[in-house]
Amino acid sequence: MATARQLDQSTTSLYEQDFFAWTKNQTEALRTRQISVVDWVNLLEEVESMGASHRRELESRLTMNPVRGIQTDKH
Repeated sequence: MATARQLDQSTTSLYEQDFFAWTKNQTEALRTRQISVVDWVNLLEEVESMGASHRRELESRLTMNPVRGIQTDKH
């Protein structure tokens, strides 16, 4: 049976080698509540990055055309 340290090293290695496989692995670990298998460091980093990316996209869209978002149909 693998130790917590070995599991941590293998998930981190998977994160670096195959991001898509890592995401599937982490999704399954969270879904089945196997918290000892979750790669918390990289998972938190990805969630923070995703949030920041979405915020930047929203800010960009709002500054590119702020009027467009409030236009109404004029028939």
